[in-house]
Amino acid sequence: MQQKVRELLDYSRAETADTDEPTLQPTDVNVLVRKTEALLGPTLQHQRVSIELALGEPLPPAFADPHALQQVFVNLANNAAQAMSGGGTLTIATALGPAAATIHATFTDTGPGVPAADRERIFDPFFTTKGAGAGTGLGLAVARHLAVRCGGSLSVADGPHNRGACFRVVIPILE
Repeated sequence: MQQKVRELLDYSRAETADTDEPTLQPTDVNVLVRKTEALLGPTLQHQRVSIELALGEPLPPAFADPHALQQVFVNLANNAAQAMSGGGTLTIATALGPAAATIHATFTDTGPGVPAADRERIFDPFFTTKGAGAGTGLGLAVARHLAVRCGGSLSVADGPHNRGACFRVVIPILE
């Protein structure tokens, strides 16, 4: 299993497959969020999931691999949509972090949330809370791996008023 996970993680970073280092460059996080909305919007709308954007403007450039960060955002949006099988709202927000050293991108859904007992395992490869055949358990594992490769982090918490889930991506800014 570990070999398969390694192969999948290698595949997920196809843009940097020739080197072991991500391609870090100035990256406009809000542009990537808008691309994610454009890419997934029609599919999510068909699933009765609406996307609301709350983008901090203007934000300084992040120092990240834009292809990897885009994949993180797509994985988080898809995961949120799957959690809201009956429809709901996905709010994607961006803001400058503490001491203006990071940018925070949050993906907050109105689904059932992630039980506290599962929060430590939710990013483990092949761990899924979905039924048989409904998920591989790789989306969040790949997302966290890619966020870390960009020098950032990915965490989960309860959504507002303990409803839904809030996934937070923290990305360093360009210094």
